[in-house]
Amino acid sequence: MDTGDLLSFGPYLLDPQERRLTRDGADVRMASRHFDLLCLLASHAGQVVPKEKLIEGVWHDVTVTTGSLDQGIFALRQTLPMPSGHPLIETQARRGVRFVAPVSRVARRESDHALDAIVETHRAWIEGRAALDTLERGAFVRARTAFERVVEQLPTQATAHVGLANACALHNGHSDG
Repeated sequence: MDTGDLLSFGPYLLDPQERRLTRDGADVRMASRHFDLLCLLASHAGQVVPKEKLIEGVWHDVTVTTGSLDQGIFALRQTLPMPSGHPLIETQARRGVRFVAPVSRVARRESDHALDAIVETHRAWIEGRAALDTLERGAFVRARTAFERVVEQLPTQATAHVGLANACALHNGHSDG
């Protein structure tokens, strides 16, 4: 599962990237290997996944028996009851295991921290632009500092480079005269 999407099933929301599972918004705690098992099964919902593939995908290079897998599946069934009482996981003899709950992918939203960073960069650019517009000698230093912050955070933003160049030129022009 490379997309970074969240997986939703019943009252659960699974975030493989953040390694977080919630039920109705409350965190659900589980062992790391059980979480990996859940991610693998939920990302292949509706498909029968052979036991060997599950063992390889969860335990990697550690040698385990199918007993470890069976214990993991038992733990998931105990930890993740569905409100309807329907099973979440179905074992198919000699074939593998299937995640039977309907799963829908949910696009990841930008975190508040990521949005704050974008807003802060824009705010710094506006401060720099406003300082330049005053044409006051002291404002040129504030403008330069503000544009330097923007260039540091968004080095490819051309308008920040132009603003920084203007602030430097105006500051140097007023220093000489």
